[in-house]
Parts: sequence; structure tokens; C-alpha cells
Amino acid sequence: PIKEYRIYRGVNSVILSLLTTLPPDTNSFNDTEVENGITYYYYVTASNLRGESTPSKTVSARPVGPPSPPQNISAVAGTSFVLLSWSPPASNGGEEIISYRIYRGEDENNFTLIAELLPTKLSYNDTGVKKDTTYLYYVTAVNLHYESEPSEIFTVRTLPPSPQSGEKSGGEGEGMRDSLTSLLYVAAAVSAGAVATYLLLRKRSREDPGGEER
Repeated sequence: PIKEYRIYRGVNSVILSLLTTLPPDTNSFNDTEVENGITYYYYVTASNLRGESTPSKTVSARPVGPPSPPQNISAVAGTSFVLLSWSPPASNGGEEIISYRIYRGEDENNFTLIAELLPTKLSYNDTGVKKDTTYLYYVTAVNLHYESEPSEIFTVRTLPPSPQSGEKSGGEGEGMRDSLTSLLYVAAAVSAGAVATYLLLRKRSREDPGGEER
């Protein structure tokens, strides 16, 4: 009768060494002492009191797992965009990365997938945002079989709308624009080498009593 089974393993198909022995009523073995992305070769022998059999057919397997999360998440925000960037994961889980997934939310409990990018892309410009609003983002890496855990969550707030010129009452905004135009003229003239002494004239309103139009 069979006394035991012997499992041999190697990282090439030529040199395999004894990994473990199993009782005769066992017909399977789960090898957990492996590294993702490495191909392992196996064969099995049976032994009894008279000796050990010739090896079974050699088989191979390559374990894979999820990649680690993308690293170094950062973001820059404007009024109507958030530009995200990240670095590749430290481990691909034993398989090539095939995509990155971008998730966005307005709180930590509700995230939505907003984009899936090619593995060559390490940034994403999110233009589907509102002004003066806080958003949370995370990124995952995907290989052929698994999606990574989320990256660190990055919180960013878009900018508020810019103040509009000319909003002040009484035509003051128009005057500010006139003055700015004059100052720009002076700066341009100075940079061109002209004499840097100027009289700045602002066009007064016709309704200004005693105002002189120049």
C-alpha cells in the first residue's frame, strides 16, 4: 500500500526539491508559501515500503494577487477643475497593470467611479466639478484579475468664483479700468525706453459738474 505522497517544487522545470510529504488518503495540496508573479513547477511521487515511484507529469502555476494601491496622490484645484496625479503602485500583484480607476465623492461614505485610464496615464483632469466645493478622491490600480485597495484619500476644495471688475456702483469700476489702461500704457512706454515722466489723465463723466473732458 501507499505510505505517503511527496510534493516537489522548483522555480524551473529542471531542478525541483522536496517540499512536503502527505498522508496516503490525501489527494490535494495548497501551497501558500509562494510569491505572486513567480512561476512554480511541481511534480508528485508516491512511496511505499519498497521505494518511491517515478515523478508524475510536471505542472506549473503562477500565483497572482491584487496590486498595491497607487502612491503619492496629489491634486491642484481651480474654479472648475481638479487635476489629480499619482505614482504607480509598489507591486503589480504579479501581473501587469492594465488600468487606473478614479473615484470621487463629497464625503467619505459615497464614492463614484468617474474615470478609468490606460496604465500609461498618471494624471487626470476632472472638469465635472462645481465652484467652491470640497471633493474627496482616491485611485486604484487594476491588473488582469484584481483591483487594488484604495489609495489614500485626497481632499481638495475648488476655488470660489473670481470677483468681477466693474461691479461697484456709480461707475467706479469703469474708472478703475481707465486707470489700469493708463498705467499699462506707462509701463509699456518705460519698457520701450521712453522718458518715464507722464501725466495720467482720466476721462471724467459728462455728468460730473465742472468736469473737463480731455
